[in-house]
Amino acid sequence: MNYALLLGDVKECSKDKLKELIFELSQRDYQSIKEMDIFDDVKKELIIMSQNRAFFEMLLVNALK
Repeated sequence: MNYALLLGDVKECSKDKLKELIFELSQRDYQSIKEMDIFDDVKKELIIMSQNRAFFEMLLVNALK
């Protein structure tokens, strides 16, 4: 993965566009987790971890943009 190229792309994106992207990816993760054939308590834990990650990403965008 070319992190230098990704960093350049992120610098050019607006704060709102980055937040929109984070939200869309979070929703995709949520749907994928929901469709997994695993115990409900494990799904719940994975969803919570995914939501926490998305929240942290939003905080980073707010702090850095």
